[in-house]
Amino acid sequence: MKQATKRFLSLIVSFILFTSALVVYFNFIVPANEEGQQIKSRYISRQNFIESQKSAISQVQKLVQSYEGQGQVQDVISSIVPPSIDAAGAFAQISGITEINKLLIQGITVSIPVEQSVSPTSTAVNPLVKPLGSFDFQIRMVGTYENFKSFLGNLETNIRIFDIKRIDIQAAAKPNQDVYSFDITATTYYQVK
Repeated sequence: MKQATKRFLSLIVSFILFTSALVVYFNFIVPANEEGQQIKSRYISRQNFIESQKSAISQVQKLVQSYEGQGQVQDVISSIVPPSIDAAGAFAQISGITEINKLLIQGITVSIPVEQSVSPTSTAVNPLVKPLGSFDFQIRMVGTYENFKSFLGNLETNIRIFDIKRIDIQAAAKPNQDVYSFDITATTYYQVK
C-alpha cells in the first residue's frame, strides 16, 4: 500500500471514529448528563423542602412553648393595665408609695374615667387589642423634695402604669426649711371590655 493510501485510510478511520464519538456523546452522554442534573435538582429541591419543613416545625414548637406560660403573661399584663377600672387598687398603690417615701397625703381626688377612642381599623386588624380607658388622680401631699423625687421614681417603676400630667410645687414652711407642698395629677389606664 502506498503512503498516500495509508494517509487517506487513516484520515477516513479518524473521521469515522470522531463522528462515532460525537454520535455516542450526543446520544448517550448528554441525555445521561441531563438526567443526572434532573436527579440532582430533585434531590436539592427535596432537601430544601425538608429544611423548610423542619424550620416551620421548630417555629411552631417555639410558638407553642411561648404560649404555655400565657396565663402568667396575662396576669402580668392585667397588673400593668387592669381589665377593669380598679380605682381602689390604683389608690392603694399610690397610698403605699407615698407612705414608703414618707410623704403626707393631704387630699386625693379621682376624676371620672374616660374611654379612649380606638379606630375601627385597628380593632379589625387585631381583634385582641382592647381599647383603653383612663382616669386621673389629683394628689396633694407634703414632704421633703428628696422624698418627692423618690416618690416619682417609685411611681415610674410601679407595676401599674401612671403618667404624671401636672406637677405644682410650693413651699409649705419657712424658706430655709425643706418642706414643700406638692400637687400632682397622675393618669392611670385600664382595659375597656
